[in-house]
Amino acid sequence: MCKREKLEDKYFLLNFDHTFLAASLQEEALLFGADSHAPFLSNTVRQFQAFKPDFTLNHPLDHLSGGENAILAVIFYSALVLHKKKPLHFLLQNILESLSTSNRHALIILLTEYQQQAISYHLLSNNEVISINE
Repeated sequence: MCKREKLEDKYFLLNFDHTFLAASLQEEALLFGADSHAPFLSNTVRQFQAFKPDFTLNHPLDHLSGGENAILAVIFYSALVLHKKKPLHFLLQNILESLSTSNRHALIILLTEYQQQAISYHLLSNNEVISINE
């Protein structure tokens, strides 16, 4: 059984119920020390538009569905990590399970692309950490 403290030492835990702190992507970027007009934000918007075509940078985060919010969080934080040029291990909790089959498949394809850039993704399932590729 995994203890949360040990997991937090190794992984960035992204939980379906706790994704963003701010009201917009620009504010969230500022919280993590990135410029609110950094190029990774426009890339985030472009990638998320595959899931929600009418999404813009100014779209209020609280107007997204739970699944949309979870997808956007994974894309945003992955892009932020690449922007900061630091490898990171993500631990996704209730993210993929919350999505429709088609959105889950599309997100996994996107995560595979991110994995080629020094980011790894794992799932927390039944208190066990498993690779997203399993």
